[in-house]
Amino acid sequence: MWGHTRSAETARHDRSLHEPEVEEISNVIGAYIARIRDLEGDKRVRYVLIFKNHGEGAGAHTISHSISQLVALPVTPRAVKTKLMIARGYFALKERCIYCDVIEQELKSRKRLIAENENFVVFAPFASRFPFEMAVFPKFHSSAFSRIGATQGNNLALILRDVLQKLDQKVGGPSYNLSLHDRPFLRPRGDYWNTIEEDFHWHIEILPQVTRITGFEWASGFFYNPVAPEVAARCLSLEPPSE
Repeated sequence: MWGHTRSAETARHDRSLHEPEVEEISNVIGAYIARIRDLEGDKRVRYVLIFKNHGEGAGAHTISHSISQLVALPVTPRAVKTKLMIARGYFALKERCIYCDVIEQELKSRKRLIAENENFVVFAPFASRFPFEMAVFPKFHSSAFSRIGATQGNNLALILRDVLQKLDQKVGGPSYNLSLHDRPFLRPRGDYWNTIEEDFHWHIEILPQVTRITGFEWASGFFYNPVAPEVAARCLSLEPPSE
């Protein structure tokens, strides 16, 4: 069983997610939260996958209106499950959230930092798979996206618009895939671990499609990225020259 929903992000057919007012983006985030909370009550659903394909290079071949997509799944996606297991292992070893440690390190070094505000930080991951790849994290520990409040949602809208505008202005508006990596709904089983609230940290990935994935990547699972994350962060965080 699965359910698939597409939702327009703006009433304007010719606008992308980085162009509407912050209030409109906040409304999109609010819609995400409302749908997740509603689907949590359906015991058939294990995971809600929310993603956005922007541009033909990201798979948006037939839809030009800016939309988000939501898929209700009876299982946790493999990519998310891998992250959950890594987080669980790290917490068992360190008794700390691995993502909180990464955020602390990125804020301290600032080498890959792209943007930040009171509640959120955006950086180019250390092992970025794609040129100008970005990770958006809450500075506060939270395993569940649907728990953010109105002020936090507004700050998330602000920083999303900021970094997507940077991508448009400094990289030429490439196609990109945006996805929410959330924890699954808690449907406890006999072998289910009880630290997931402490060891997992929700986040958003933004993957610009600047280069094409080739046979090497598909065959090996290794990604070749010609733009170092430190270089990408400097490019995206540079302020435009004053006139």
